[in-house]
Amino acid sequence: MHLDYTPTFTPPLLRKDFDLGLAAARALDVPMPVTALTAQLVQASVGTGRVDEDFAILLDLQATASGLQLEPEDVAVDDGLGECRRTA
Repeated sequence: MHLDYTPTFTPPLLRKDFDLGLAAARALDVPMPVTALTAQLVQASVGTGRVDEDFAILLDLQATASGLQLEPEDVAVDDGLGECRRTA
């Protein structure tokens, strides 16, 4: 883990998806309390201004809120997209 927050999916995009899901749940009268709370955490991450980084900053923000500091381990982590990247 390198604590590289190069964006693959940003907090504003994640917030949009939560908003869509919660709107559908409201339309169907389905309670989603844990999802609503998680959406608020995503909104808080957007509120920090870190909107051009990967949504993995949620880990960093939670660590900070817990009084912890994440440190890179300098270990290669497979992103799982290897098979999706094909050259023409």
